Formats: sequence, C-alpha cells, structure tokens
Amino acid sequence: MLVAQGKKPTEAYRLAGYEGQGATANSNASRMLRNARVFRAISYFRNQYQKRYTADLDLLVSQLMAIVLADPNQLAQFRRVNCRYCWGENHLYQWRDIAEFDKAAAQASRDGKPEPEYGGLGFVDNAIPNPDCPKCCGEGTGQLYMADTTLLDGDARQLYAGAKFGKFGVEILLEDKAAARRELLRLFSAGGLYVQISGYRNWKLNGAEWKTRSCAKRSKRWKIMNIPSLWRSILMWLMPE
Repeated sequence: MLVAQGKKPTEAYRLAGYEGQGATANSNASRMLRNARVFRAISYFRNQYQKRYTADLDLLVSQLMAIVLADPNQLAQFRRVNCRYCWGENHLYQWRDIAEFDKAAAQASRDGKPEPEYGGLGFVDNAIPNPDCPKCCGEGTGQLYMADTTLLDGDARQLYAGAKFGKFGVEILLEDKAAARRELLRLFSAGGLYVQISGYRNWKLNGAEWKTRSCAKRSKRWKIMNIPSLWRSILMWLMPE
C-alpha cells in the first residue's frame, strides 16, 4: 500500500516494519515486489488512488469552471425599472394601493396642499419601464438588486463567497474569476495534455497528447479531436476566437 502511495520499495519495506539495512533491505524489498500477490495488491491500491485523484480533479475543475462561467447578475445587479409615471393612468402618479394614496392625501390636507394626483393603483417596483413615458422618457429609474442567496443554484452558487455588512451597507462577496481561470490553466499545464495555442504554446493534461487544428483559414476557432466532453468544452471556451 505504501508503494501504491508513491514510496520507494526499500522505504516502504522499512516503514512496514520489516528488518534489514542497506543491500539486505533492497534485496528483500525487490523480492517482495516480484511476488505475484504483492504486485496485484499494489496494482489494486494504485488504481484506487488514481480513481480518487481523478474524481477529486474532476470536481475541482467543475467548480473552477462554474466560477469562471457564472453570471454575476444572478447575485447582484443594477437594473432599470419603471418610474411612478410609467404605467399610471394618463401617465399620472401611480400608487401601490389605496392605503398609500389615502396617507399621502391626508398629509397634503394637513399641510394645506392640494390632493395628490391619482394615476391609479398597482405600482410594482420591479416592472420594466414604459418606453412611451413622458416623465422618464423610457429610461425608468435605477435600482440595485441583490438576490436571495439561499436560493442560488448551479454556477451562481459556486461564484457566491458570502456577504458582509460594511459601511456602505450589505456587500455580496464573489469568488475571483481571474484567479479561477489562472488555476484552470495551471491544472492544464501540470499534466500531460499538449494543446497548441496560437502556434507556439503547449499545455498538458492527464499524460495523453491531444491534437488541435484550425477549422478553416477564415476562422481562428480551434477544433479539438478525441477529447472527453468536459475537457473539450473547457478547451473550446479557453481558446481565443
């Protein structure tokens, strides 16, 4: 099992508790490795470690890709929404409900001011602007929106790194997309996959050499051949247009 983890035979022999030094330990370790049962056991454990490593690597790559591809607008966004006059009757001021209007009318009466204009009820904060609105000219008003992070799913959940309350209010924290992209490229360069990019640079992955070629003279998009779908989608996305 120690050999399967990467230990040298002699070192594994000693760590396993066997006695012997120098040439004796080397000889005994070599003899044990030639034993068919020992060799099968080492092969079994080595395969198990490789499967676990591959699964961990696939999970890491999936998480990094989710961070890179996630849309930050799913977490926080600045959007244009309707103003109070966009959908009011005859483009007059629209109220949320009758209670809001009655409250404003009562306040105007106490202040000796005329009753506020009435453009109907049913104002909704996040409705789209009316392009024909004479007040905002279809621009609406700006609104900062933050999503309910407990409902995040898919790529957005991987991008989300928490929230904090600062001097400017609530802040949504995001994972670093640039760092995730660099880590993906580092993983590519750490294995054995050779992918030629821009005619001069090679990357590696998983010990297998894969070829790329241009689809056409008029196109700079690369065609990846004989690559598993996960890695193919990653490489196609990373390659320049």
